[in-house]
Amino acid sequence: MAEKKLMEKVVRKVLRSFPKVNMPDPFVPYPIAYPPTAKSRFEIFVHVAERGNGPLGHVDLCIDGYVYSYGNYDERDLKLGGWIAEGVLIKAPREEYMLFCKNHYQKALHIYTIAVTDEQMDAIHAYLNKILEPTTQWRPTGEANYYNPTFDRFEEMYVYFMAQQMDTVFYKFNRSKFMTYNGWTRNCLSFADHVAKVLRERELRATNMVFPAQYHKRLQKLLKKNSPLITNYEVY
Repeated sequence: MAEKKLMEKVVRKVLRSFPKVNMPDPFVPYPIAYPPTAKSRFEIFVHVAERGNGPLGHVDLCIDGYVYSYGNYDERDLKLGGWIAEGVLIKAPREEYMLFCKNHYQKALHIYTIAVTDEQMDAIHAYLNKILEPTTQWRPTGEANYYNPTFDRFEEMYVYFMAQQMDTVFYKFNRSKFMTYNGWTRNCLSFADHVAKVLRERELRATNMVFPAQYHKRLQKLLKKNSPLITNYEVY
């Protein structure tokens, strides 16, 4: 019980101090429209939701119609309220994934369309293959809920619902700096930056950034500057 109260206090304090991605105003979760068509082979998604850690944001990469999402997706392995866990990489079809985010968690997705060449995309795919070499496909539990001992409550298994609703591949790392997820140092943003560096576009790097909200502000600044790197922006 003491650990639970301490962890809740730490999480509340940390959340107050972090930058946050604002929800679109006004944000109407229903009715849910079909996702907008991809306008490039490479997109950056910044998520935001009203509950939990949602206001801090989350970053995914969408590459040739598939979303690559890194995070603490094995809820049975969460430590320190989910800030430490085994790292899991998800590969999911774009439209189904976007609909899932809207239907199941009422998330808003900021979609940044990135200008890329065929040569850059070849480099991205080659690097993804290298990243996936030291991985093993993982099958989530068949249970819809799990017990969170830190907060002494049952919570939904995110990956359970995802696996039920789309053709998703889950990977765990056998040897890699991404074996362990760390919300402060090795998170969704650091993974996205690790992949995107192959594009060799300095303005897209997340240098000295820790959280998605910071990266979102960087991308917004590029938009205001009419950067040729971002060819389209919309909120879904």
